[in-house]
Amino acid sequence: MKKISIASILTLLLFTFLLQEVFAQKRPIPDLKKRQKLPENIIEKDTFRYQKLPYDTIKYTKGDLIELLSGATQAEGFGYDSLVKVVGRNITFKQGDRFIFCDSAYFYPKRNFVKAMGNVQIAEEGASTISARTMDFDANSGTLMARGDANFSQGQTNLRASAIDYNVNSKIAYYFGGGTLTDGQNQLTSEAGSYDTGTKNLFARKNVRSKGINEGETYEIETDTLTYNDFSKVVKFLGREAKVTTKEGTIYASDGEFNTKTKKSKLKGRPRVETDEYILKGDFLDYDQIQQRGEARGNAEIFSKKDNIFINANEGKLNGKQGITQFYGGRAYMRMIDEKNDTLWVVADTLISIGTKFRDKNEKITPQDSLEEEKRPKKLFAYHHVKIYKSDLQGLCDSLVYDMKDSLINFFRQPVLWNVGNQISADSIRILNKNKKPYHIIMRENSFIISQDSIGNYNQMKGKYIDAFLKEGKMDKVFVEGNSESIYFMLKDDNKTMSAMHKVICGSVKAEFEENELSEVTFYHQIDGDVIPPHELEEGAKRLPGFLWRDAERPNRKTLFDAPKPRLVAPTNSPNLSQPQAQNSKESKSPSKTSISQEKKERRNMLLREEK
Repeated sequence: MKKISIASILTLLLFTFLLQEVFAQKRPIPDLKKRQKLPENIIEKDTFRYQKLPYDTIKYTKGDLIELLSGATQAEGFGYDSLVKVVGRNITFKQGDRFIFCDSAYFYPKRNFVKAMGNVQIAEEGASTISARTMDFDANSGTLMARGDANFSQGQTNLRASAIDYNVNSKIAYYFGGGTLTDGQNQLTSEAGSYDTGTKNLFARKNVRSKGINEGETYEIETDTLTYNDFSKVVKFLGREAKVTTKEGTIYASDGEFNTKTKKSKLKGRPRVETDEYILKGDFLDYDQIQQRGEARGNAEIFSKKDNIFINANEGKLNGKQGITQFYGGRAYMRMIDEKNDTLWVVADTLISIGTKFRDKNEKITPQDSLEEEKRPKKLFAYHHVKIYKSDLQGLCDSLVYDMKDSLINFFRQPVLWNVGNQISADSIRILNKNKKPYHIIMRENSFIISQDSIGNYNQMKGKYIDAFLKEGKMDKVFVEGNSESIYFMLKDDNKTMSAMHKVICGSVKAEFEENELSEVTFYHQIDGDVIPPHELEEGAKRLPGFLWRDAERPNRKTLFDAPKPRLVAPTNSPNLSQPQAQNSKESKSPSKTSISQEKKERRNMLLREEK
């Protein structure tokens, strides 16, 4: 066997290497630098940077092929992945009914994918148009991603954002990085959201702002999350509290809807409406901002800012233009707070407030009517089972009218009032107030005042008309006119023992009080009376006809909202219903001028005087 030398082996290896180098020069060497710069497909299944709608699913099925039609001045192909780099002006691709226009692109025919760059626009005949700086379009999944000044248009609806993703199958656009939608009437901005072109629903979240863009459409919405329907123009609030501001007022709500066209709202979740004049609240609230009409249901409340008045009930209705509110259901109540934080409570079945805006059609407004007077509430009407409570005044009646302009309260149908130790009743009672405190009480027909002294006796005055004047919330002077009758008890110096009872019938009476205790009485006209010492006093003679001490019915803070109870009414011919009855009238003699002894007459003349 012939031996091969080492030199021959080295020569053979060198020849083989040279052949490889020659063939290698004939094969194109991939440009590694260019390959690193080639784009990657940024579309990944269900990995979007926003919250997708539950019904939006991407279907990866083969779609119509993307075709390069025209506009390419230069095309460079790459062997791997069938990539074609296209450069030119007004380059046009076609995929089904869609056309894609751009300045340059990377085209993947086998993957049916294109990445378009520079003045990109995709348009679908009779549908939407999308433009951006760059755009990735996967024709198989129908997913399109527009980046850089992205703009989506369909009819009058326009959506601008830094990034928009759109599914051509579901017709849903997603945006993030801040976006603005306009529809010819409204403008809405948010950090992220979605727009369904089929249902016309926009879902917006994070720093959401909406406003009217047409002349006269002065409204603004601020919230965290909402939906907006481009067809109905209705905004629905979701999540945190939304603020809706118009020239008529402001709405605060965390749940509900607002019609941007009609300015009508249907709200829930304890919403409220606030204007310069009032605040209206309820668990559920329907409100028309143009007409200023509202209906609150469930813990309804309205607050008058100028008068510091609250009105509450289960339900309430408001007519802001007319200045009328009506609250009812359960026990409606009003609270009026004065400067010293003392509250006047009025509780009834129904409360109606009528402001000065409500006028008779024949009533004329004079130039002297100030704007302040025009907006100020005028009257409050309380109907059925009425209770009132204040630290210095309590009362019961069937109906009540409170004239806030004149500080006048009228009580009707069996009214009875209490002031400290005094009980007041009549067919009708009227109270005049100064600085939100009663100072003059006017009683008409069957008027009756009862005062309890320090040892439990009842001083009484009755007549046709009674006028009582209060000072610092306490009884100061009382004037009785017409068929006056009175009983009052004289006490000894220790104020613990009765010295005599005086019973007088006359034309009129003037009584004066000190520290809410009767101090002096003056009788006028046709005086007929008697002074009875304690040992001659019979129990039945201590009461005037119609006497009824009703302190058990007196409202207090604990019983103010209790259900109404049947009220006691004393017949006018009954001397006493709350105390044991007097003896038979045949056995009991009423004091009269003819039966008074000389000693009693002298005692009476010493204690009583007549003023002419």
